[in-house]
Amino acid sequence: MRQEYRTRAGNEVRRAKEFAVIVDQVKRRKEAFIKRLSARIVPVGDCLCYDGTKDHKGYPRLNFVHDGSHITITAARVFLILKLCTPIPLEHEAGHTEECQHRSCVKHLRLEHYTSNAATRHSHRRGQ
Repeated sequence: MRQEYRTRAGNEVRRAKEFAVIVDQVKRRKEAFIKRLSARIVPVGDCLCYDGTKDHKGYPRLNFVHDGSHITITAARVFLILKLCTPIPLEHEAGHTEECQHRSCVKHLRLEHYTSNAATRHSHRRGQ
């Protein structure tokens, strides 16, 4: 299953599944889903940070069960999909705007090509 996600077709499947999970949550459990998300939002300056379970890099993640299988999606991807009302296209990912680099922020998100997002992450790590 892990190897499936490393291929282009696997990424398409994963992105379609992420979108299906979120659509399902909104359609069938809208109030509970909104309550679940808003209960974890914490204002930090101008940011709205999601204070939930984090991965080893410090990015918050949400866990879902969809069609009998478990799926984990980063909070940034969930909120960006809700903002765009469409799946995140291939070769793109959720990125933060220039004024915000909080890993937990779900307010200052934008759709970014993965190479420019990687360059942004690299420059912030080096303090540039």
